[in-house]
Amino acid sequence: MSLAADFEALYGAAPEGVWAAPGRVNLIGEYTDFNDGFVLPLALPHTTVAAVSRREDGVLRLHSADADGGIVQLEADALEPLSGGGWAAYPAGVVWALREAGHPVTGADVHLSSTVPTGAGLSSSAALEVVTALALNDLFGLGLSGPSSPGSPSAPRTPSWACPAGSWTRWPPPVPRRATPSTWTPGTSRTVRSPSTWRARGCGCSSSTPA
Repeated sequence: MSLAADFEALYGAAPEGVWAAPGRVNLIGEYTDFNDGFVLPLALPHTTVAAVSRREDGVLRLHSADADGGIVQLEADALEPLSGGGWAAYPAGVVWALREAGHPVTGADVHLSSTVPTGAGLSSSAALEVVTALALNDLFGLGLSGPSSPGSPSAPRTPSWACPAGSWTRWPPPVPRRATPSTWTPGTSRTVRSPSTWRARGCGCSSSTPA
């Protein structure tokens, strides 16, 4: 089954779109990127993919094809740092950060799948955050790009979400960011390929509507 079909089986309706964000490997610059140091990362063919739909009732429902357990259901109004751990803390942290910045994210249904190896220093957690931010940015028409986007190296630091993110546990960690504003609208497809978005940083992200 496709990710969109899996989403429909989980939530009872087709997703509004499908987004993808790559893992990455640093040739140089580990932990220097958020201190204005030089970096040379490469986007990987391994990706995290998310099928997502908006909700208007303040409910955030998260499911991962790669983790044990069922749907994780949270209340957007109740999200706060240090309120939980595990994989669901990453997309929940994105929702919290967007709402803290005043963006009208009113909930979502999310189904995730990833081929980025975890615990291997390949930014699996960053890919999870980026794909969530891309989807919410497009679906809610937030118009975010560049330093204002969650995950940007110059974005304001936010408190720890108790995520298993190696030795650096603050959210969001430094991750690739998009170089172009969102142009996605429901019923269309969009691909973002930005070979150099932050010094020598690379990113290849995409979104599409399900077939």
